Amino acid sequence: ISPHISPYLQVETILTAVDDAGVGQNYPRAVKAAVACLAMFGVGLLFVTRGGLHWLELVDGYAANLTLFIVGGMECLAVGWVYGADRFAADTLEMAKTKLPKALLWNYKLVV
Repeated sequence: ISPHISPYLQVETILTAVDDAGVGQNYPRAVKAAVACLAMFGVGLLFVTRGGLHWLELVDGYAANLTLFIVGGMECLAVGWVYGADRFAADTLEMAKTKLPKALLWNYKLVV
């Protein structure tokens, strides 16, 4: 994606979410777009200050680590409780010809 298209997509995503939530129905779309652009500009100013690299490390570490932890936990819950650990082990054996360790299956069943 071109770097010139990405900000447009970000604003459209924000506006779609705002419209779907029913927030600011009395305001025209152009005003909501201007507010979104000003908010993103304000947040972006943090990264061009003298402490910008520090802010980048904080945001990057928080967004990446916490999100990966939450998504990984939800996947374990889905495999262990929704899909079933025994079915997952049977599918893994069928597809990859690899038997999963019993400790992993007990982890899916009991710990998660």
